Amino acid sequence: MSASHMVPVSNPASGIEISGVHMHLLIKNLLRYREERHQIISAQHETERLEDLYRPKIEAAKEKGSPWDDYRSILSEYHHEVGLPRQLIDEIETRQRVRSAQKYQIPIPKKPEVGEDSEYWESSMFGDHVLTLEGHRKLRHDIAAERELVQKPVLSWIAVSVSLFSLLLSFLSLLLR
Repeated sequence: MSASHMVPVSNPASGIEISGVHMHLLIKNLLRYREERHQIISAQHETERLEDLYRPKIEAAKEKGSPWDDYRSILSEYHHEVGLPRQLIDEIETRQRVRSAQKYQIPIPKKPEVGEDSEYWESSMFGDHVLTLEGHRKLRHDIAAERELVQKPVLSWIAVSVSLFSLLLSFLSLLLR
């Protein structure tokens, strides 16, 4: 690693010092988040566009009393078209949830074999697995529990510090009267 990566960046106002390596990782994570957010929003817009496109076709087929095969064909085409952007959203959200769990060293449920599903994983259209609703729920719960374990002592010390600071100010105000 070059010396330029090890030069600390300081903010005297906050007292925070960040090395070049940490800054690089922070920027990399922010750019990844921005790109994933953009992909999700684009996929949501595409889903809405497809729903608006197919809704009249589906309703017209219902009203006309089209043969069952025509109606099913339109529905099948609609589900296939809408499935692609929805699958992209599912895969991005799965990656994000797994990264969050890994950050707190939470065990990730084991993925089943290719083509198989489990309580926490289901096969995706692109060949990999995505988390089921139950998988998201489990990891979300585990992450929240771990965050609470990490944050509780910090918050307790902050509360104690604020109380002691308030007591000190009160004592000083009595002395200065």
